[in-house]
Amino acid sequence: PFWLWLSPEDTQTVLIHLIWCCFNFFLVLAACLVAFKQPQLRQTHRLQRKLTAVIYSSNQSWTGETVDVSESGAQILLDEWPNIADEIKLELIGDYGAQVLLNGKVVRATATNQLQAKLLINFINLTRSQRDDLSLVIYSDVKEWSSQKRTEVGNWRESVGFIMAASKRIFREFKPANQKMAVAVRKRVDAVAQLYPDGWESGSIRAKLTEIGTQDLRLELDSSQILHLETMLQTNPIMGLLISQDTNDSQPQYLLAQFEIIEELAIDHLPRLKNSGHNAIVNPVAMEFSFPESLKLKQFDKIQLLLKTLN
Repeated sequence: PFWLWLSPEDTQTVLIHLIWCCFNFFLVLAACLVAFKQPQLRQTHRLQRKLTAVIYSSNQSWTGETVDVSESGAQILLDEWPNIADEIKLELIGDYGAQVLLNGKVVRATATNQLQAKLLINFINLTRSQRDDLSLVIYSDVKEWSSQKRTEVGNWRESVGFIMAASKRIFREFKPANQKMAVAVRKRVDAVAQLYPDGWESGSIRAKLTEIGTQDLRLELDSSQILHLETMLQTNPIMGLLISQDTNDSQPQYLLAQFEIIEELAIDHLPRLKNSGHNAIVNPVAMEFSFPESLKLKQFDKIQLLLKTLN
């Protein structure tokens, strides 16, 4: 500004230089923001497409719509909360009827404000043919891209505010998704289980199987039946499980599972054991078990059979 006072005749020249300096400053600032921008961790880019999605699990199906989709996964909205295991079959249908059937793993499930279920699904074990069909559904079988006809007009003030706030976002550390609102995705069942904490030859503990997935399961039982609980909490032993729909089942399934955690249940949550002769569990607790990775292949068929047959 002092140049305007010392040389008033150079006012126009000074103003032009000032404008160019401001312009160059914002260019350098934008380049710095791009340089400091944290890399994208996703394997593939998400595409906001609303595709019809059909989830298949245990001879049942649920129809929903994708929020976004990529070559490695999708987010799906359902109007009801599905009773599914963590691994499902997923069919995606394009705008003109192109279809692809995929194997999926439900990573996370949350409830929206509209009481819908939002499932985050990763595609697993894709074959070359499935990858080709998926690319066809995502990129080719399109009636109209959202950019061609926008239902909502963008607000330029929000866009400017988003750009101005970039300096805060680039230095923000990556944080995992909020798991407090997420729910473990497992099939809810009402079955019986015999727990053998000290081997098949030892005595068993009666329990109620309430949830089961391909990786873990949940039992509810009376804590007064559990001996050496402190040792279990320290060693996380592998225990034997005998699982069936009811006590009269002639073909129960034998599994090995590793004890993980135990938690107390509310007093008003007193699950009954099927055909046990007891009115209710006195000291109800829930125990979480996981299937050992070393036994995954050996127990895979048994777990899949239980997921299909248990109700």
